[in-house]
Amino acid sequence: LVASLLLAIKILTTALASLLPPKLLQYLHSFQAILFPWHKLAITELLLSSLSLRQLQITKMMPRIPQLSTIVGILTTFLLSSPGVDAFSFAIPQLNPANPAVKELSKAQDSVLLNIRLDVGEKEGSHLLLDGLVIELQKDAAPKGHVSLPGSSGPNPHLSGGASSLKVLDEARFVGMSGAKTVDLQDGCWELVWREHAPAGTVVCGFDLPEDVNRGDAVLPKGRVYVSLPVWNRAELTKKQTYKAEKLKEAEQHQIDQDDEIAKMQETSNPLMKALHYRNAVAATEKLSMSGVNTFLTAIPSDDEVMPINNDLLLCKKGTVWTKTGSFLGKEHLLLGVASASPESLDQTP
Repeated sequence: LVASLLLAIKILTTALASLLPPKLLQYLHSFQAILFPWHKLAITELLLSSLSLRQLQITKMMPRIPQLSTIVGILTTFLLSSPGVDAFSFAIPQLNPANPAVKELSKAQDSVLLNIRLDVGEKEGSHLLLDGLVIELQKDAAPKGHVSLPGSSGPNPHLSGGASSLKVLDEARFVGMSGAKTVDLQDGCWELVWREHAPAGTVVCGFDLPEDVNRGDAVLPKGRVYVSLPVWNRAELTKKQTYKAEKLKEAEQHQIDQDDEIAKMQETSNPLMKALHYRNAVAATEKLSMSGVNTFLTAIPSDDEVMPINNDLLLCKKGTVWTKTGSFLGKEHLLLGVASASPESLDQTP
C-alpha cells in the first residue's frame, strides 16, 4: 500500500511540476509530508526531482496523461478548501524559512569595503592569481541587467536579503606571460543569504566576465562568476567556538586513548588481552571519528579567520569562487578556486 501511494505521489508531482509554480509545489510537498511523515525523505526526493521537469510544455504532457486536467482540478479544489489557504492568495508555509533579520542585516552592510583575492585552479595544477579587486557593498537595489544571484534568482528567493548594488573601486589584476593585466568584472551585485536558525549566512558577490582569463591550465571562464564568503553573528560564533574547543579537547583524549590501547595491544602476548585492547582502540577511533574535528567542526572559524563588518557581523576571510551556467535549479555549480577577503579603507583606494 505504501509503495502504491508513493508511486501515485511521484506521478502526480511529475505531472503537476510543468503546470504549477514552485511555491504551490512546496505546499504539496508540505501536505504530503504531513500525511506520510515516515516517508519525508522519499517525498522530498520525488518533489525535487520533479522540479526539473517544470520546463516541459503542457502540450507534451497531455498525450501521456489524458486525465491531467481532471487531476489538476481535483487537487486545486482540495488545496483551496484546506485550512490556512486563501482562494485568492496562497498562504503557503515555507519549508526553509529565512532569518527574520536578513533584509535588515543586508541593508546595514552599506559602504563596506572589501579587498578580494582569487586563486583559480586545481590544487595540483596551474594557478591563476587575481589580486587588487576592491569592491564596495551598497544598500541600493541592484540595477536592471545585473548578474542573477543564487538566492534572489534561485528556488528560494525569500532566503535572500535581495540583490543589491556593488561598486568596483579597483579592478582585479594578474601577471600573465606578457606582463600585468586587468580583469574587467562587469554588472556586479551582491546579496546576503541566511536561513532561519542557521548559525551562519553567506555573502555572495556576482559578476559578469566578458571573456576567458587564463594562465597555463588555470582558467576563469567567461560568463557569471561568483564569490561566496560565510558570515557569522558574533554571539553565535562565540558559542560555536566554545563548543568546538570542548570537542577538540575530547578528541585529544580519544587520540591518547587510541595510541595507548594500540601500544598495549602490541606489548602483550596474551591473545585475550590483545583482543581486548584492539576492541578498546577501535572504540576510541570511533569516538574520534564521531567528534567532528575533521568534518563539520572545521567550518567554525577562529577569531583570526574572520573580520568585522557592519551590524556586529563577522565575515570569513576565506571563501570560494565558482561559476554557474543556466538556471540555479539545474546542475550544481562549478568550483573554480578559493577567494580571500581582507578589509579595505577609503584612504587606501585612489
